[in-house]
Amino acid sequence: MHSSFYLPLVDITPFLDDPSSPAAQQVIDDVRRACRSTGFFQMKGHGVPLKLQKSILAAAAKFFALPTETKLALDARKNVGFRGYDVMETQSYELEFGVPQGQEAQVVRDIKEGFFISSDLPLDHPRVRDGRFLQGPNVWPDKEVLAPPDFRVVLEEYLSEMQRLSQVVLSLVAATLPYGPRVFDELDSDDPMCLLRLLHYPPDGEQARRERGQLGSGEHTDFGTLTLLLQDEHAGLEVQDHETGEWHGVPPQEDVYIVNMADLMEIMTSGEYRSSWHRVLNRNPEDRYSVVFFYDGNLDYKLQPLDPAKRVEEENVPTIEEHVRLRLTSSYSIAQK
Repeated sequence: MHSSFYLPLVDITPFLDDPSSPAAQQVIDDVRRACRSTGFFQMKGHGVPLKLQKSILAAAAKFFALPTETKLALDARKNVGFRGYDVMETQSYELEFGVPQGQEAQVVRDIKEGFFISSDLPLDHPRVRDGRFLQGPNVWPDKEVLAPPDFRVVLEEYLSEMQRLSQVVLSLVAATLPYGPRVFDELDSDDPMCLLRLLHYPPDGEQARRERGQLGSGEHTDFGTLTLLLQDEHAGLEVQDHETGEWHGVPPQEDVYIVNMADLMEIMTSGEYRSSWHRVLNRNPEDRYSVVFFYDGNLDYKLQPLDPAKRVEEENVPTIEEHVRLRLTSSYSIAQK
């Protein structure tokens, strides 16, 4: 079967230098084609210092090497805003499709652990007081356990850099669309929701786990608007060709980010830009680390098509907050809060 699968490596430097240049137009055309085909592209020329990339991956390795009981003291499920430690084998994308009562133990859960931070909002912030989703203060290991220069400072610097880079990618995606350079202004207003997640995938696991079909990260699409992924040197990410069903590996390259369109972008473009199924399998004999930045957008933004001609006048159009709350809480089988 013929396939239009396209997942290019794009150097965005010409777009940053002069968005109106012929070289920038080639970048825009490549990204448009990728968004229509797979929703994925690899990106270099992004401006994120290589030293910072290495520092954040090293910080992840140090955190996940801590004793389990130390990490469990930061369990995100117990913290306001879902900040902190993402416990090993708690998430399963199968849960989103519903599991008969009493059969939760049979669900195949991901062989991964994580750590979440986002915009650091105090408990008396209006959004936190109002119980808005994923809004709250960040939590950190004690200084005696993991000194701030090795962890907190690096994570906060990296989060800021990803917030900057997400603006660059949004402007690039806007340039691929026919709605003008300010099409995402409302989406990007009012301190848009985003989430930074460190991830650890243990080495290729026990035979019993493989027989159960457990993956590092099960087949899924991302919940938000777009995702920026930094991988270490170990392969694992695979993207599905929606036409043939084949899985294509995306080998890591130094100083290269993986960008993918997520569910909200597919909704807003009326399916023109694809939120593709992907998964992670760590077949390596070593630990695999990655750092993911999820950009969602304005919590109150209503999920209508970007094309004005396709918008409908309905009262019950879901917001970004409602969509992400449902997807995330379902995948952990926890009560929405």
